[in-house]
Amino acid sequence: MMEAWIQSKDFTSKEFKNSSEEQALELFINHNWQEELVDFDEYDENQCPPGLGLIHSNGSILHLCPNQDISSVIHYSYTEAKKLLGFIPSNNHHNFTALNVSKADSLKLITLHYKNDREAILTFIKGRVDSEFS
Repeated sequence: MMEAWIQSKDFTSKEFKNSSEEQALELFINHNWQEELVDFDEYDENQCPPGLGLIHSNGSILHLCPNQDISSVIHYSYTEAKKLLGFIPSNNHHNFTALNVSKADSLKLITLHYKNDREAILTFIKGRVDSEFS
């Protein structure tokens, strides 16, 4: 179970607590993204990309933002606990973005996120020529 939300272009969101994998897949498939994207202007500071967000219990976030052409922009982020000099707690934050991800691959990424398969998600994103890392 995860926390899920659907974000609208006007910055409002609807939250779904304790969302199962099946519910998340249904939200992504059945939400009317085309209606959300009518008149969407990425350069308008009063708008944000509509999308489905999923927060895993480990804190990792998968955010899928559909485009007009049914592909999606995928954002994946997580925090990795480290120790400096072997004993000083430190956190490394990692952010990844992939552009033009197909609907089928978006659904696969949702499933991988629910399985907490970080390596498979990172392999997918890093294997794309249109991805960005920070």
